[in-house]
Order: sequence, then C-alpha cells, then structure tokens
Amino acid sequence: MAHAPYTPEEYKKNVNKIWKTTAILSIVTIVEVAVAVGLHLPYHYLAAFVSIVSIIKAVYIMGVFMHLG
Repeated sequence: MAHAPYTPEEYKKNVNKIWKTTAILSIVTIVEVAVAVGLHLPYHYLAAFVSIVSIIKAVYIMGVFMHLG
C-alpha cells in the first residue's frame, strides 16, 4: 500500500510556509527597488546595498527551501 507524501495538515503547513516566504521576499524586493529608484545614492553605495540584500535573500531562500536554517 502506497503512503501519501503529506497529510492534509502537513500540506496546508507547507503551503502557508511558501506564501509567507513569498510575502517576505516580495516586501524586501519592493523596498530594494524603492531604495534603488527613490534615493539618489552614489553608484558604489547602491551597488553595495543591492548586493548585500540579494545575498541576504539568497541565504533566506536556501534556509527555507533547502532546510538549512
């Protein structure tokens, strides 16, 4: 007899986790774009900011979806 990969409760928990992660990453991206467009920072400050935020988002994604966190 085959075993279902998820119970309905586990499935709902995983879907909620994905929506939460999507919301967090969307908010961070909106802030990132707002800073890039709205503030008139020198190029090197802007490049450093975008690089740091991108690395933070990548680490967060790895932690959530690869179960490293």
